[in-house]
Amino acid sequence: MNSERPNYGNLFNPWGPMTPLMEQWSAAVRAWTDAWSAFLPGGRPGAWPSQAWTAAATGYAAGTPTPPVSVEVASLRPTEVTVQLKPGASLTDLVADSFVPPLLKGVSVQNKAGRIQVRVSVANEQPAGRYNGVIRAAGGSIVGDLTVVIAEPGKDAA
Repeated sequence: MNSERPNYGNLFNPWGPMTPLMEQWSAAVRAWTDAWSAFLPGGRPGAWPSQAWTAAATGYAAGTPTPPVSVEVASLRPTEVTVQLKPGASLTDLVADSFVPPLLKGVSVQNKAGRIQVRVSVANEQPAGRYNGVIRAAGGSIVGDLTVVIAEPGKDAA
């Protein structure tokens, strides 16, 4: 018996006749190993895309922290404000605009000593809903997103 028959130990097929089963088994072990090694610090590199690729594609420095954000809300109704800033962006002369729907007024954003301060004043006649807007820097570039969610007025708010 020679070893040059197909599926019996040549250089291109090290598993012999077990190739179809071994390929599935090795794929399953790889998936299991990847899943469990994610729980071990340093056990596996981060998910794709890597942080360096993301920083290069977006133009922001990797690992640049965003400044602290404070939010002040003046409203008789429950109001939720969410602020997302892009790391490394220029944060001078900030303006909140382009709200959809465009009915929201009374929103101001400013940089105070390295801290971003967002103030939202909700008028009593302001319709309830979700308002999505952007935060722009001095040159008009978008440096973040702002979402304001205003709840329906309660029975006692009239």
